[in-house]
Amino acid sequence: MNPNLPESDRPCPADEALADALLREHSRLGSLDDEVLLANIRLRTVAKPVAAGEPRASSRVRSRTSAREWVQIAAIVALSLTVLGLFFSQRRIEKAWRTEQAQHSMAPVAHQITATVQRDVRSKSGPTLAQSHPGVVSKPDIRTLTLADLSVEAQSISHLAPGLLVYEGDVVFRHPDFVIKADRIDLTSSGPNRDDPVKSFVARGEGVEIEKRSANGAVEVARAAEATYDADAGRLILAGGPTLSAGNSFVQPITSDGVIVLRPDGYEVIEH
Repeated sequence: MNPNLPESDRPCPADEALADALLREHSRLGSLDDEVLLANIRLRTVAKPVAAGEPRASSRVRSRTSAREWVQIAAIVALSLTVLGLFFSQRRIEKAWRTEQAQHSMAPVAHQITATVQRDVRSKSGPTLAQSHPGVVSKPDIRTLTLADLSVEAQSISHLAPGLLVYEGDVVFRHPDFVIKADRIDLTSSGPNRDDPVKSFVARGEGVEIEKRSANGAVEVARAAEATYDADAGRLILAGGPTLSAGNSFVQPITSDGVIVLRPDGYEVIEH
């Protein structure tokens, strides 16, 4: 038997038994029927037909993968890895962007007005006068103020005495150096005439507002519950929770009884 024959073509034990029988028959008949006998042996062994539906062993062996197929597989794997890398990279970028946006939304605003609050330096002898700030009050000479220098708008004006005027209701009091808006202003002068000097006035209301310009032209706005003008000193004293916005500074007394004084040469904060 040929050892190189595939397993499916090799004779089974039944075939070998048949071949032995044929060989014995050949010995009995002689050599005249050799060709017929060999043909019968070949038909029953080497040329044995395969049963229908039974796959040959060689057909069950998968063919080897070619180099071209390996290249195609490698290209598909590389493309898949590239797409996967791009996907995760995009996810990381989006996560970093969201984190940055959240940090920005929670961060404090960097361009707010700087609060410059005068510290309370107290002594046993009395309240301490804070440092003066030149440039907050524009004109130093305001002590010769007369009634003719003023322009006042109000819903009602009352002459309670020869030197006492009371303005009430949405009062707009225009001074040469500032404008005051208040609910009521009580003005005291040395007489009823327009040329009589103004001694003092007191502005009151839920929100008294003083607007003025400094020497460099900047607008400053002060607010308080009460503003008292002293003609002899030429200054405004703001009380009742006063505040002052002067340029990039926001000034406010530390104590509830503290006052802001607007003077011809600046302003100061007095803590009580």
